[in-house]
Amino acid sequence: MKLKIIIILAVFITIGTVLVVHKNTSSESDYQDMLILFTDQNLTVSYFFHHKNTDDLVNIKKAADFPTAVLSNNKNELYYTDFDSNSDTQLFKKDLKTSNISQLTKNFKSVDTLKLDEENQKMYMRVLLKGDKNFHIATLDLKTKKMVVWNEGNKDRSVKFFDFNKRTGLVYAVIYSEKELYHNLVEFNNNHTTFKSPLHRFVMFDDKGRQLKEIGQINVQVQDISVSTSGEKILFTSVSNPNEGSNYVINEMRTDDGTYFSIFESAQNKLSNLQQAQYLQEGRKIYFLAAANDAKVLKDESGTTAKLRSIYQYNLIDQKLTMKWSKNNGIINGFLLFNK
Repeated sequence: MKLKIIIILAVFITIGTVLVVHKNTSSESDYQDMLILFTDQNLTVSYFFHHKNTDDLVNIKKAADFPTAVLSNNKNELYYTDFDSNSDTQLFKKDLKTSNISQLTKNFKSVDTLKLDEENQKMYMRVLLKGDKNFHIATLDLKTKKMVVWNEGNKDRSVKFFDFNKRTGLVYAVIYSEKELYHNLVEFNNNHTTFKSPLHRFVMFDDKGRQLKEIGQINVQVQDISVSTSGEKILFTSVSNPNEGSNYVINEMRTDDGTYFSIFESAQNKLSNLQQAQYLQEGRKIYFLAAANDAKVLKDESGTTAKLRSIYQYNLIDQKLTMKWSKNNGIINGFLLFNK
């Protein structure tokens, strides 16, 4: 029973027409700047700044926890997560001019999902407090070093993923109940039924952590969300029951009334494990991470296997799917578009 619970919990916390996939043949004006995190089969993490179809290596280290990072607009500072001396995941900053590295947090069990507000010199992040099971959003003032954990006393509500809108200063998060998740896990193991996802709520906060409104709800697993530049729409990837043959769906939701609809499905496009959908041009193009159904299966030095994943661009106007970035002998952990 414990083994089943661990497997399902790990999956939960981490996650029409057949299209022709085109290789990237973009003109220079179509190049998109990206920060890309890539772990090779020797468990070395490389941080690439992809610019005009070239990859500049800005950092490299041995893999620790699941890597997350954000690069400043001037490309001088890399903020990333890594293990500290206690094997807890903390926030670090690397000055790319001097290569000086400084640790910015020390009291968390885990830190991930970094969002940088450069105008106000503030870092937003998802954190796990020591002794807790649920995740919170926290902010760090990069000038004063003041840390604020939102809703710190709430031990049930957990943040699955969030995004920050630089134009409006608002935060959009997907949250769920830890109690409901545990209840559903026990029911799954005792009754041998299909795992039922807890209710996922889409919530809007101001920059101080005050909840402004609940946008909508959904009863399937949500992998992640990304807000449009205008703040009028959010992308989210969902899946009913994550496994090798599952249909992953990219959805678009209106932030004014919570209505949403599917705009891309993995099953119709010979892809799997869709993640991290992001707007390139609002209403025109999106980028996302996925594995082709026939992609090479890789094995790292620990024996863990995974399919090779690529970054794709999907044109919402002409439905053209283009593979924009891929690299052999490793896995793309994540990417961030520089229009975000």
